[in-house]
Amino acid sequence: MQRLRILIWIRKWVSLSMECGDDKKWKLFSKLEDHHHHRHHESEAALSLAIQGFLSAISISLSDLGFDSNKSTSEIISFPWINRCFQLLRIQHRAFAKLIVEIDYPVRKHEASSGEGFFQYTLRLLELLNSISSCIADLSQARLRLSHALSLVESSPSSAIDRLKPIGTSSFKNSSIKGEIGEISVEVKNSEKESVVNRALTIMKQIGSWVCGLVISGLSGEVEVFMEMRRSTGKLGVSALDRLDFTVHKAICESGARLKEVQEVNDAVELLAASMADRKRAEDLQKKLAVLEKETDDFKKEVDSLFSDVLEERTKLLDSLRRTYQ
Repeated sequence: MQRLRILIWIRKWVSLSMECGDDKKWKLFSKLEDHHHHRHHESEAALSLAIQGFLSAISISLSDLGFDSNKSTSEIISFPWINRCFQLLRIQHRAFAKLIVEIDYPVRKHEASSGEGFFQYTLRLLELLNSISSCIADLSQARLRLSHALSLVESSPSSAIDRLKPIGTSSFKNSSIKGEIGEISVEVKNSEKESVVNRALTIMKQIGSWVCGLVISGLSGEVEVFMEMRRSTGKLGVSALDRLDFTVHKAICESGARLKEVQEVNDAVELLAASMADRKRAEDLQKKLAVLEKETDDFKKEVDSLFSDVLEERTKLLDSLRRTYQ
């Protein structure tokens, strides 16, 4: 009987010990789960802050490009203005580099869709930069033809007048403006970090296409290039770009896409031709051509520099991926 009581007491003690142990285990698991959720929320907050920082940097730059209401639209679409637009491409590249550092997503971790998206974006940008270079070359050739005509003003005024033709609209037929410019697809299985990177790449691709379309139209005088880019880009991912696009679209519809400096040269050509090669008018045209030459050369340097930088970024990523797979 005594043994039975002892056995019953031992069983109760073991049962109580096990219950206490389970309770402690439950508390431990609860703490670990709370810690996991806390870390998860911290991670989400960090990703949110990073993408907001990326968007903020771009939005501020876009806001700085707003049109001056005191100037006519024909005064605004000029080399200095499109150069400021062009700098957006560098600004967004710096913001993207900062983003991937902040979310601890270095280049070597560019996986699946994000790595492919980066290559798509940079390849597209290189094609558009090549198109811009072609437009610059065409504009330079037109300027040289006018300079040659000017050289004949004193020796053969009639020959000069025959050659004095305004810079026309370039016959821009480049396949790089065709095709999809829409969003880079983001699969459901992507990690949160990869989804953030893909969102940033989509925005960069839209801005890159919008800026390059505007620049090509300004250089070539072909409005339809910008309109085509605008249609293909789809819904814009940054409200500041949406507002700027509305203003620019209205300006181009009203005054065309011709750059201010090119239009000034054309006006001077018409005045010189009408004056039967007047020396004063010839000097004025010479000054306008000198301004156009400087602006064109300076912008060409910017385009070439960005092309080299983008090409270097692609090469670095390819080398990194190659080392990873080896």
